[in-house]
Amino acid sequence: TVKAKIGNAMASAGSLKTAVALCAQETGATTTCDTDANNTVLPAFTATKEVSAATVTDGAIVLTLRDIGKNTLNATITMTPTLGTTAMTWANTTTITDDSTTATGNKAAYAAIRKNNI
Repeated sequence: TVKAKIGNAMASAGSLKTAVALCAQETGATTTCDTDANNTVLPAFTATKEVSAATVTDGAIVLTLRDIGKNTLNATITMTPTLGTTAMTWANTTTITDDSTTATGNKAAYAAIRKNNI
């Protein structure tokens, strides 16, 4: 189902989320936590069945989806970190909408992305 595939896509960012958290802990901010051509700050992302690419800018992770359900091809999931005093939290947004009647809509995918905000 698209919900399971979204779950897999979001789980594929786990190593990047850990790397961003470590970077932020070491530097005190997420502003230098970026992917670069040499992968010197964060590890390279390996594409999966669900995600074709991932980039990190200022700690925010952007996943580019493959065709895993209606209106998901090249849609993105953005995971934005907030550095707290004792933990980092993540807010998930997406270019997929919750209106399945539109060209960008997939209600089930949208709900799966938004419910995983932590």
